[in-house]
Amino acid sequence: MERVTAEDAEKKSHEAFKQANIYSEEPLAGFEVASTRYLILVSRKRLSLPSNIMTNNVTYEYRNVAVEPDVPSIEARKPAAETR
Repeated sequence: MERVTAEDAEKKSHEAFKQANIYSEEPLAGFEVASTRYLILVSRKRLSLPSNIMTNNVTYEYRNVAVEPDVPSIEARKPAAETR
């Protein structure tokens, strides 16, 4: 698994969207898979995420799993552009 960095978050977000869209076209995609899809980006620190996307009655929701996030007291001191 490749971790996402702040520098490549936009590119990886787009790749996740394309991959989920391909899976939705599979014949085994049931309603629970076809109506909402979660696009998981694994990163070292917390990322700013794109807005959810709705297309063809499907909602794509981005989620970030930060494996080494800053503690809230440190993150709160960062400028808004650096935080989620």
